[in-house]
Amino acid sequence: MLMTRRWDDGLETAMLDVRGLKSPWPLHWTRQRMAALSPGRPLKVVSTELHSVLDIEELTKTSGDLELVRQEEGCDDRGRRTFTLVLRRKW
Repeated sequence: MLMTRRWDDGLETAMLDVRGLKSPWPLHWTRQRMAALSPGRPLKVVSTELHSVLDIEELTKTSGDLELVRQEEGCDDRGRRTFTLVLRRKW
């Protein structure tokens, strides 16, 4: 599900909730959403699968135009371990 909210720097942040999806789907949806966003606009991805986080981190290292702005770990309201990544297209 894609939602938006305002981020600290005033840009609207698109939010992608991929909790419960197994690899490679979180990476697939992250790529699609990032391609659709304008440069500089952040995407917040929330996942419950560690492997997808590693995939997305690798994507930011190899793509050249994506940057990992923030990464956090926590729990959701159902007690599941969650990983939150905020990505941004450089250009």
